Amino acid sequence: MLDIKFIRENPDIVKENIKKKFQDEKLVLVDEVLEFDQQYREAKTKADSLRGERNALSKQIEVLYCTRGKHLFHTPLLGAQLACACQEPLLQFGRQALDDFRAKTMSDAFTECVLDIIVSTGVVSNLVTHTEYYYNSSLAHCFYNASMVLPSAHAHLHGEVVSFGNLVLLAYDGQDELLERFLDFNTSIGLPVTLAQIGITTDEQLMKLVSAAEHIKEWSTGPEPAVREQFVAAIRKVDTLGAARLAAAA
Repeated sequence: MLDIKFIRENPDIVKENIKKKFQDEKLVLVDEVLEFDQQYREAKTKADSLRGERNALSKQIEVLYCTRGKHLFHTPLLGAQLACACQEPLLQFGRQALDDFRAKTMSDAFTECVLDIIVSTGVVSNLVTHTEYYYNSSLAHCFYNASMVLPSAHAHLHGEVVSFGNLVLLAYDGQDELLERFLDFNTSIGLPVTLAQIGITTDEQLMKLVSAAEHIKEWSTGPEPAVREQFVAAIRKVDTLGAARLAAAA
């Protein structure tokens, strides 16, 4: 069986071999395989880039939410402080970095975001996760984990759903100014701002998600366990704001 890399790098050789076997009707298959391969790699590139940006964006708001009001000793305290370096590079340079990444162009914006995603986020995760404490994630990831009870959510990237969870956390916590910035960012790079964009279109689906969320660890990793009614209100608020943005942009 031919390796896809060989076909990708040597399509003319593959076609010539097909001709030698007098199977010209199969020549079109080579182009179809190359087209599917290109689509797959583009989708993977998008998935990888979105996953990285999601990790860095959720890190700061979730760690600061988890550690709020807690007496932290050296290691998690250091992690909480370093978490404050995770958010701004993405909000400031993320759109440009993503464009440069897709264009395979090295730039300062791309470098800033790579360092943020790989170094800053990774260091923070190690500092705030331990057998004796866990401050690494909260309601944004709770939303994602709970969404897995819905078959429709499985059609969406992990990073897409968590990015919507970020909005829910900010709405839940009353951080309206930052919520507006995150809404702007999500919209600018094609991340979801409405429930429908992540496959949730009915109240029945939403309530099933919320019921699942109440039994997930991240439901209780914040300053206090989340409140069901407030969580639902936050989700609906984000959905309403997001729908208004999409309508205005149409």
